[in-house]
Amino acid sequence: MIVIDLEGRDEDEVIDALLKADENYGDDAEYWFFPKEGDTKYNSNSYISGLFKLLGINPPEVESNVPGFDNPLPSIHFSDRTRRVITEGGEEW
Repeated sequence: MIVIDLEGRDEDEVIDALLKADENYGDDAEYWFFPKEGDTKYNSNSYISGLFKLLGINPPEVESNVPGFDNPLPSIHFSDRTRRVITEGGEEW
């Protein structure tokens, strides 16, 4: 069993945030079975890793090879595309 530490956050609020981010995902990331860290291609492990990163959730420790988990899908892929904003660092959000 994998346990995810929400660090005191309300479970329902985290679930709602996960669902909202998923709703915003445009299914537009380039897919690859075995993406490596730094690639611009992603898989389902990259997807969940990106969700964790977006919501500030510390990912669980994995004890086996999980291709793509170390290559999180960038947060831009989970943004509401009707309200894009450019951050100070130049990243679209």
